[in-house]
Amino acid sequence: MDTKLLRDGPSSKQETVLSFLGIEVVALICFGFAGATGLTLLRAVGVCIALFLYPLAKNRLAIGSITKKDLYFMIPALLLPFFLGFSAFQFAINSGSVLSPLLDGLLVSLGLIGMAALGLFLNTLNAKTRKYALYGVLGGLALVVLITMLYWLYCYGPFYAVIHSGEVYYYDGVVFPIATEGKYLDGFAFVDVDMYFAKTISFALSCSGAGLFALLFKKMDNRDIIVISVCSGIGLLDIVLTPFIRGIILLVLIYLIAFAVAMFMKLRRKDETAAKAVDLAAKIIFFVLIGIVAIGCLLLFIDAYLIGNGEGILCKIPLIGAYFEPGGTMYTLETAISQLMFNSDAAGRRSFDLVSLLFGAKDPIAYDLRMFEFQVLYQNGLLAFLLLLYAAFFGMLKGYRLLSSDEGKEAIPYAYCFIALGVFVYLSFCDSEMPLRHPSDLNGIFSSHSSSLLQWSRGVPCMLLAYCLGAIYRPESYKQMAEEKPVAKNYEYEEVNVNE
Repeated sequence: MDTKLLRDGPSSKQETVLSFLGIEVVALICFGFAGATGLTLLRAVGVCIALFLYPLAKNRLAIGSITKKDLYFMIPALLLPFFLGFSAFQFAINSGSVLSPLLDGLLVSLGLIGMAALGLFLNTLNAKTRKYALYGVLGGLALVVLITMLYWLYCYGPFYAVIHSGEVYYYDGVVFPIATEGKYLDGFAFVDVDMYFAKTISFALSCSGAGLFALLFKKMDNRDIIVISVCSGIGLLDIVLTPFIRGIILLVLIYLIAFAVAMFMKLRRKDETAAKAVDLAAKIIFFVLIGIVAIGCLLLFIDAYLIGNGEGILCKIPLIGAYFEPGGTMYTLETAISQLMFNSDAAGRRSFDLVSLLFGAKDPIAYDLRMFEFQVLYQNGLLAFLLLLYAAFFGMLKGYRLLSSDEGKEAIPYAYCFIALGVFVYLSFCDSEMPLRHPSDLNGIFSSHSSSLLQWSRGVPCMLLAYCLGAIYRPESYKQMAEEKPVAKNYEYEEVNVNE
């Protein structure tokens, strides 16, 4: 009897199939397939695929040799999804049910961890998987942006934000300005939303063009150049044809940062002296940013506390005081923080509320604060806010280390790093969590929402950010493993005669 076994090992086939499924799930999530309902299902599928990919990726990641330092840094970042999924605010807005917010919070938490895991696993398997994973992300984003752009061009025409500036229309007896709204593909139907919300995905897609700065280091594959150029060009075209001025300004800022980083990395690779100088400059910038954020948040919290007990002090400072007065940009933000800190009883007496401060507002009152970090603070509490800031700086650190490695000469790390940075910066200035212009659209047959509150933690940008952070993360042991410990080859079999 002769027995013949396949030359390709079973792990190779599993890796191919699971990688394909993972890329498909990521692409559908980036597309926002089927709206909120579709995202719920895709979260669950993504978690399952990540679990199946884990055994295939652990050898390349040297999971067994991950240091305690890795674990100490990872634990706070892994806690963030649970604080985003569960909060007092979630139970407040779903006061009629206990099971619903529990299931929703669990799916959101596991979905974010699953997306980060997919980003990590798909970008550590092999070069081809990394490349097609990026194509999947850009393809999903580009498709939804292109469809939406063609629709709003049909409805409004190009440059409508300038041509129709000052013009309004009436809907259900309410006046709406044309120049500040956009179209959004919500599931299987288009809805009218706030301009900031409508251009979020377009901005993220435009930032992927930073991957072309890899040309400063080595020649890129023509296919990579075409895919990145076309996809980022679609996002840029959507923003420019509107035109969305604030988005253009922020996009220029992102590209200037990307160019500066690319030049610093090129300088760093000259010699050891230049590398030490660049690393020192990066450390100084890193800790200066931490200091600025810490001081700014501390002043804001102190002023919000004083507002709760009387009158703040920042409104009295020249030049910036107008922003903290009633009607100013920062006044609503401080009001929300003050409401988070204090609780009022039936007699109107105010008392400090530590539980609300730590775990989120206990009243179902929503604010549109334009800064997603403070939306997280109000809805999910101080602990979630601090973990979010930690994850942001942790991502910056890992992104710098990735770009300064040999892998950082490729377009893929640059694209992921600056998509993540672009989403973070954009949502820090242009977040919109109550974007629906016509709440009556919620009654439509294709609507996937039961509320006009569309939280950042439940949307595509949050999952995209989680994926990008996973894609740029490398354990401390990863580089050593790649250089010293080759990946085990698949077994090869030959034809044998068992009778002999």
